[in-house]
Amino acid sequence: MRKALGKRVRKRFEKGMREDLPQFQKIEPGYELQGDLLYAWVVAPDLHLFVLLQIDQKWDRFYVEISWSRKGRWPLNVLTILPSDEPVDGELRFRLQRLIDPQVGSPIGWEIVPEPELDNIVEALLSPPPVEQLLERTDELVDDAVGHLAHEGMAYFYRIAAEFGYSKLE
Repeated sequence: MRKALGKRVRKRFEKGMREDLPQFQKIEPGYELQGDLLYAWVVAPDLHLFVLLQIDQKWDRFYVEISWSRKGRWPLNVLTILPSDEPVDGELRFRLQRLIDPQVGSPIGWEIVPEPELDNIVEALLSPPPVEQLLERTDELVDDAVGHLAHEGMAYFYRIAAEFGYSKLE
């Protein structure tokens, strides 16, 4: 993603998390996730819930991943496909759009500028739309992602917490 769009996405996402999901605290993502934003909600010492805003390095799009861990850490080495998949050693991680539509194809992110067809890649890379023309769309897509996170994502998190005996969450 272009630098100016990435900055806009991060800023808008941070605002949405602060306003709509204040139980999640921004944490340092570490070396592996540089440029991304990582949030955690410590439900209990044995249940951590996570949200990751991942900026695509190549195209003008972003992803939102959600995960949970019984180990108190971001499940970096675990990436399942569906929320219904079996956890891997007490951890599960997947892209939010799999909650919205489990049948969604690839890419499973929010595209500010759609990925070009194979025979148009060079032209798209050389002449991308100006950032100024994309700011409103960028804000709408981030707001959409945060909205789905607040609705489908939180419903999933509450269900997971209840499965582990934490049904009274604030």
